[in-house]
Amino acid sequence: MFVYLSKKIAIPNNVKLNCIAWNKEEGYIAVAGTEGLLKVLKLDQAANNGPSKGGLAAVSNLSMNQTLDGHKESVKVVTWNDAQHKLTSSDVDGVIMVWMLYKGAWYEEMTNDRKKSTVAGMSWTSDGTKICIVYEDGAIIVGSVDGNRIFGKELKNTHLTGVQWSPDNRLILFALANGECHLYDNQGNFAMKLNIKCITLSSSAGRIQRIASISWFSGTLNNRSRPVLAICYENGKVQIMRNENDDNPAIFDTGMRNVDAKWNHDGSVLAICGTSLEPASPMRDTNQVCFYSPLGRLHRTLKVPGSDITSVSWEGKSLRIAMAVDSFIYFANIRPEYIWCYFEKTVVFLNSSNGNGSGSGSGGSSSSTNVITFWNTVSNQSFLKEVEPTLCLAASNEHCVIGVECVSSNIKEIALSTLEAHNNSNNSDGRVYQLLLCNSIGTTVDSKYTDIKPRFVGINTAYVVIASYEEILIWHYYTPKNKYLDCNLIRHDTREGSMEIAGLRHNDRNFGHIYVHCVRSHCNWDIFASA
Repeated sequence: MFVYLSKKIAIPNNVKLNCIAWNKEEGYIAVAGTEGLLKVLKLDQAANNGPSKGGLAAVSNLSMNQTLDGHKESVKVVTWNDAQHKLTSSDVDGVIMVWMLYKGAWYEEMTNDRKKSTVAGMSWTSDGTKICIVYEDGAIIVGSVDGNRIFGKELKNTHLTGVQWSPDNRLILFALANGECHLYDNQGNFAMKLNIKCITLSSSAGRIQRIASISWFSGTLNNRSRPVLAICYENGKVQIMRNENDDNPAIFDTGMRNVDAKWNHDGSVLAICGTSLEPASPMRDTNQVCFYSPLGRLHRTLKVPGSDITSVSWEGKSLRIAMAVDSFIYFANIRPEYIWCYFEKTVVFLNSSNGNGSGSGSGGSSSSTNVITFWNTVSNQSFLKEVEPTLCLAASNEHCVIGVECVSSNIKEIALSTLEAHNNSNNSDGRVYQLLLCNSIGTTVDSKYTDIKPRFVGINTAYVVIASYEEILIWHYYTPKNKYLDCNLIRHDTREGSMEIAGLRHNDRNFGHIYVHCVRSHCNWDIFASA
């Protein structure tokens, strides 16, 4: 993915910003700060610049810039109810206000003032019917969207710092000031403590690790193997779990003082903002937003000007991101890495509604398939092909290859038995993958099972090469045109260094060379045919 800063909006009177939230349905942006500041903005695509290019073009003006009056003190939390079109805000005095849209403007709908403690966090259910409000002194309130209290609870001697609903709205996760995460059911009954593995929890006041942010993705997903629950600590440690019972979470260190974290619209990228722990000069380069995969792989780091970044929020389609820094709002455009290829005047691509093929997590759709579109750019005909979760695509001449992960039980059973029958597996994690060779209308003409995850793929007129971070597989595929060719299968396991694989034969002539270079667990390779 590629990320770049595109716009900057200054807040009048240099009012410091505390938080920002982007409405995923209507595009409204709520920004809050000191001195009771609460504004709702909406970016307007410039009408004279032609049609919108997927939201990537920098916007030129604001179609809404409304200041909401009501808070007297610093506003610390804002959250949208996308399903019910409402905005909720709270300040350091514990005043909570709910705002509604009426005839193109936002108005106060209801107010709650507990007057005892500051609100530490608010979270709406995925359907927008319930809200959970937590206070720093341990008080918990769960209410309905119409303002009725469902239940209240007081946790004695407990300092709360955050809250999140589970994707199915059955559980509520609370972040505590001592670094622990406690899980309750939706009736307020204690369920369990989360198993925190990224840090060592301590009761000593000098060694307490504070939680910077918790984010539990609740959108629709395809695969149940992707982590969705992110727990970020201020010291840079992050733990991402598949569900509340996950004993093998993804763990990594951002190298930042983590401040905030948010999932994108399909749960494929986690944006974490904070301040770099490494000394930098000038100071304006210390703010950054890091973009991670659900398994903790760093996609991109965005440097952000300013001295204090406080919040980050995604646009609805995850093509833009907003950041609250000092008294400014920064916007960045995002160009994702789409899975696609082109051959025979046909564009082959993974439908965007299917995600990016990197897996997903619990709490989403039970579907485990992707849809690949074969679009002929000349005839304008499209052919759809339903496959297992897609990892990669590549094309050459008359064919393309699709790399998928076998997750359906029946297909996985066939794949494992096939690999065992050919004694061609050293599988340790039980995962199996398939390479599908297809023509321009999506018909599979050849296929192969493998236990090597196809993170990288290349194809020419006779061979498909895939590589994980450690292994390379060269597959000589069959088509009606090349069945007379000798079949050679080469597999190589390498951890670090470079190598050259040669001797692929084509009618007793040297067909070509494949150069593979693996450095720091990243493989780069090329395939070419010799004369």
